[in-house]
Amino acid sequence: MDDGKSGSMSSPVLPEQPLPPTYRVVVGVDFSEHSARAVRAALDIALHRETQIFAITVAEGHGLARPKTEASEMHETFHDETQKTLERYIAEQLDYLEKGGAKLNRKRVAAAVDFGKPAESILAFAESVNADLIVIGTHGKKGLERLVLGSVANSILRTAQCPVLVTV
Repeated sequence: MDDGKSGSMSSPVLPEQPLPPTYRVVVGVDFSEHSARAVRAALDIALHRETQIFAITVAEGHGLARPKTEASEMHETFHDETQKTLERYIAEQLDYLEKGGAKLNRKRVAAAVDFGKPAESILAFAESVNADLIVIGTHGKKGLERLVLGSVANSILRTAQCPVLVTV
């Protein structure tokens, strides 16, 4: 049938794609400038869509052998202090953004502390919250330096079950 528009093809009408009610972003924090860039990138994403940000820092290693009770108390104290430090750090990043005129719902930003290997902990945490994106900073190490020292970002990139944004 001729519709009077010879030579033109009609574009298919795409069904409306529902967005998830909340986009979940996990961001790794090691308190470096590279980490600050990752946090700011995650917060910037939250400016443009309904987003829940989960900031996680991971303490690596187990420390000196101590009696079980003392080790448990030290572990709990360290966890609590690190949690407070991470919450202050995230508040500072939010303040920085707000000074530029941006406004985010602070209740949509959560902080978590874990112990273990950073890449494994970040990946496990991302899976546990069903993350849509992981944001991680990198120190930009290349070549032999990266090979010898390893790279949390590289490990996450290779094994993540969701997209990964790496900031430098």
